[in-house]
Formats: sequence, C-alpha cells, structure tokens
Amino acid sequence: MIIGVVSEYIGSEGTYFFSEETEGLFTHALKSHDLFVIHPREEEMTDGRLPAVDFRTRTRGMVSVENLNTIFFGLVGKEIFKFDEINCLAEELPEFCRLLEFLRPYEQDETSEGVNFVNPSQSILYSLSKNYIYEMSRSTDLPFIPSEKINSLERLVELARGSERMLAKPLISERSMGAVLLNKMSDVDLAEYASVFIKPVSCSDDSLYSQVIARQGVIAQPYTDDFKKYGETKLAVVDGEVTLARSNHSEKDIVNYCDNAEVRPREATYEERDLARWAFDEFSSQYPVRFMRLDLVGPNGEQRINEFEIINPYFATMDKIFTSEQYAHHYDALLRTF
Repeated sequence: MIIGVVSEYIGSEGTYFFSEETEGLFTHALKSHDLFVIHPREEEMTDGRLPAVDFRTRTRGMVSVENLNTIFFGLVGKEIFKFDEINCLAEELPEFCRLLEFLRPYEQDETSEGVNFVNPSQSILYSLSKNYIYEMSRSTDLPFIPSEKINSLERLVELARGSERMLAKPLISERSMGAVLLNKMSDVDLAEYASVFIKPVSCSDDSLYSQVIARQGVIAQPYTDDFKKYGETKLAVVDGEVTLARSNHSEKDIVNYCDNAEVRPREATYEERDLARWAFDEFSSQYPVRFMRLDLVGPNGEQRINEFEIINPYFATMDKIFTSEQYAHHYDALLRTF
C-alpha cells in the first residue's frame, strides 16, 4: 500500500526530520507499506501532483495523488522538538484548507473509486468547529458537558458576572488556546475577547478556508474542578474500539497537555469503552469516521464528554508512556483503516 501522511517535516535532501511523535507509526508502517509525508503548508501543488518526502529514503520528490491508496490526516500540527519547532493546526489552518481543497477531488466516495481519506474530508471539516458539541448535545443523549453558544458581548458579560464559574472557548481552536475563565476577566478583556471570537468573520472569497473560519464563535460551559480532581481522560478509538487510554493531570484551572500537564497511561474501564462505542457510532452516523479521540472528565460511571478530536487525534506522546505491545496493537488497528 502507498500511504500519504499529512504532517510537518524540516530539513533538506537526505536529512529530513519529522515530529518525534510520528516516527513510531511511520516505522511500524514501513514494515509493509510505502509512506510519503506531505507538509500541511505545502504550496507547490499542480496537475494532481505535489511534493512529498519518501520516509524510507528521506528524499523529496513529486508524487501523483492518484497513485496514493490512502491519505492520513491524523498527524497535522505536530512539534519537532529537536529543533524547537512548534506547530499548531489552528495556525496552519489557511494552508491546511488550501491543501485539502486541492486533494478533495481525488477522494473516494460511495459512488466512485479514489483515494481513501482517514478521516473523510467532510467529517474533518465539520469537526474543525466545536459547534458540533452544541449541536450533538441537543440532537443526541450523549453526556456532553452542558454548553451554550454565545452570540453577543452582553451575554458574555452576563455569564462572567454571574455566581457560577464559567469557561469560554473559541469554536475553532486547539490545545486550550483561547480558553478562558470568564469570571476572572475585566469588562475591557471581555470586550476584546468578543471582538476576536464573536464578531462575524467577513469572507473575502469562497475558498474552503473562508467557509471554515466563517463558523468561528464561542461556547461557554460551567467550570468544573473535575479536571483537577480526576484529570482529563483521553481514549483513542479506532472503528469503535478503544486501543489506547491515557489521562492528563494538572493543578492549573485549564488543563493543557502542551503546558506541562502530567500524562499517565491507563486502562479504559468497561464504562468508558461502552461510552466510546456509543459516541463513535453517534458521530459516524452523521459524519463517518474511522479514528477519533474521545476526551472525558469526571469519576468513572459519571463521566461527561469534553470534546471529540477527529482531524488530528494521534495518540503517541513524547514520553512514550505505552509499552511496545500496546503501541503495536494501536498501530495495527489504525493501519487497518487505511
């Protein structure tokens, strides 16, 4: 199988470097497959061809999209720690949308052959905005953290000055970027926050990026100390099966893996596995996916869903907290979706 993977790399001919978090899957895949890495900021795209690095030979050349069997998007926005290169999907979103717009005509669908996308582009685009939390919390019985979509500065101020501690976060963001405790903010700070995230986004064209960013906004949720008490549980779910589980722990008000949270491996409970299957099936019934990450908070049996990660749910960590057998099981399950 010939696999294209969208992920960052740096370097020059023969000495390309990739995110340390990706090399486990890359090396595992090379046992049976060819693997070409496509940079999410790639611009040299024309006539169905684009540059990619052959992971086996570490050489860069033009690749025909039609010759790829699968394109995997789950490694976008990965740091390359050796060179202090920090990458983030939210910052790469314009370039990523341009790349996805170029690739979509080659994507297979129910009526035609083509390149298998993991995950499908329509599901990726839907999940880029956390508006799905608001929508699915109303259209399903899944136990989401209660959420409210905020449409005005006045409502933001009202929540900030209320007696309940409230958390707000942008609909399009990642790694807790833009997440704030409203009750700690001044009126000036609230007005600035609203001007950035609530104001209508004017789209100068009909590009895919313009369509995506037009869905920017804010949701608010009651703040819970459960993140501090229990940590945030993260489940890797492949075709409904939990393949790996970990938890992030921090004494900070807002838990962020990239902000020195302690990451611990764990075994998923029966209740978590059942919830993961339910959540996977509910999401897939509307927007088909093969691989997702489910983020939960709360004590076992009473956990609530914080969010899904559909576009870049990759599960390796710099600390290599899982055993080689656990990683191999996860990689094999993931490769079966390719």
